[in-house]
Amino acid sequence: MSAATGQNGQTVYRKNVIINNASLARNIQIADMKSDFVGNLLRAHVSLLNKDNDTMNLQFKFSWFDENGREIDPDTDAWTPVILYGNESKSLQGVAPNPNAKEFKIKIRELQDE
Repeated sequence: MSAATGQNGQTVYRKNVIINNASLARNIQIADMKSDFVGNLLRAHVSLLNKDNDTMNLQFKFSWFDENGREIDPDTDAWTPVILYGNESKSLQGVAPNPNAKEFKIKIRELQDE
């Protein structure tokens, strides 16, 4: 997991997080990111923090990569909705589709009102 220390000493996980717009990226913080194994499958744990007072309707999905950096089974995971209330922290989890996964990325986007 690639992490760097950003402003105010917070940890930044740029390599593993894809957020679809700059406004959303400013209003959420990745509080923690780690992985472990369930049997021989990689499991991802990501803690999000809403830094804003407003409720956010988000969707997330994990992408899984093998030891050579190739994506495994792209587009097989569906986007999962999550509501993040003002100043709330929430943990998200995902399990790799097969034992070849050695790395992950999480994609986060805002759910647009219809």
